[in-house]
Amino acid sequence: MQEEPFEIVAVFRETASGNVNSRSERKKVMNLARDRQIEAVLVTELTRWGRSTTDLLHTLQELEACGVSVIAQTGLQFDLRSPQGKLFASLMAALAEFERDLLRERIRSGISAAQERGVKFGRQEGQRPRATAKSLKCKVKLFV
Repeated sequence: MQEEPFEIVAVFRETASGNVNSRSERKKVMNLARDRQIEAVLVTELTRWGRSTTDLLHTLQELEACGVSVIAQTGLQFDLRSPQGKLFASLMAALAEFERDLLRERIRSGISAAQERGVKFGRQEGQRPRATAKSLKCKVKLFV
């Protein structure tokens, strides 16, 4: 017996960072899952789904409670009801969080090293003229 392919209901592209709390596209997917309108979620990487280990496990458990499978584009599919599935999800989430922390540490280190070399960050003086009432072409009324 051959399985029927999944029907694509919607495609969501999250542009928010993994550490941002308000991820509107993921909320839409979760709402579809709660309304039982989807059977599976295909993600590019499992590690891109959650902000942290706790967040990833929480949302995976919520999806599982709704009867929704999670499939990574790499072909990984796991069942959170099994001990092996829970272990695998936990390991992937922990590795993703570790990788994000290392990246944050490298960025901070690079910024510190650049500042020690005299590199200035942000808008430099003279790059952009200060806005004045005349440059904004607005009228200023004085009330006495």
